[in-house]
Amino acid sequence: MTKATYYSADIACDGCTSSIEEALSKLAGIASVSGNPDTKQVKVEFHDTVVSEEAILAKLNELGFESKRVDD
Repeated sequence: MTKATYYSADIACDGCTSSIEEALSKLAGIASVSGNPDTKQVKVEFHDTVVSEEAILAKLNELGFESKRVDD
């Protein structure tokens, strides 16, 4: 299990994090997703043998949230 934190300046509200949580949760291999609009971060726990970090970033970008991984 891999844990990663992603930052996006585009996260502005609870609606943003809800959209992200819902979309990422539908990806195979995602164990948990938790967004925080105050820190503009999304914490993701995932099985890296099932879903790649690139796929997670691609989905965030597809949703309109240009993101990058940050250290926990």
